[in-house]
Amino acid sequence: GTGVIICKTYDGSSLIGSKSVNFTATVPESVIPSIKSVSISEATPNIAAKFAAYVQNKSTLNVEINANGVYGSTIDKYETTIQGMTYHKSSFVSELIMSSGAIAVSTKVTDSRGRSTQVTNSVTVQAYSNPEILAFSAYRCNSTGAADSQGSNLKIEFNYSISTVNNKNDK
Repeated sequence: GTGVIICKTYDGSSLIGSKSVNFTATVPESVIPSIKSVSISEATPNIAAKFAAYVQNKSTLNVEINANGVYGSTIDKYETTIQGMTYHKSSFVSELIMSSGAIAVSTKVTDSRGRSTQVTNSVTVQAYSNPEILAFSAYRCNSTGAADSQGSNLKIEFNYSISTVNNKNDK
């Protein structure tokens, strides 16, 4: 912004002279808003208690941003991007996390002067896929389980796989 400084000299109540100086004030580029913290926690009920981890296709993230303007500015805009989805609030619950591994949580805030700052956090998401039956067979058998086309019992055999999720997933 610009301004004028006027210095007036008086002798008693009589003005004897004045001097005006124009000036331009600039705010240094280093004066930007600050992101104090980005708190990330599990938002899907029972996931954290059971797995003590974020789980692919099951977890949603509860995100809370604590940011401040500087020298009187206020935060006008929040942008947090997770897996290509952008959220515009200081507190929100994300969509399902569809990937596993390290997932970036990039947060940018913009203040009332149009100045921005950004931080990127990361959460580790454990791989998960739905249970799968790999093989299945059913046949008639006798009471001992031996195959018998005239048997009065049914024997079922199957093989399956589940995601272990750090050996905490039940089968």
